[in-house]
Amino acid sequence: MASKKDIDILNEAMVGQKITDVRWLTKEETEDIFDYWYNQPIEITLENGVKLIPMSDDEGNEAGAMATNIPNMETIWVERE
Repeated sequence: MASKKDIDILNEAMVGQKITDVRWLTKEETEDIFDYWYNQPIEITLENGVKLIPMSDDEGNEAGAMATNIPNMETIWVERE
């Protein structure tokens, strides 16, 4: 379970930050960073340089999709090249 310290760290890093870029990682990037991933997830970059990449679990076993409430896109999918 997340502690107050964990929540404080996340709030400090993300609250109020603008998203400056959203893109799918390339096959080469996922092979370099996560050498065993079969899929390419999105990467969200915040103005302070923080990057968010969805994973299937906390061990980083595979790329993950993200549920969303964006109209006409209920799921942000993973790519597979």
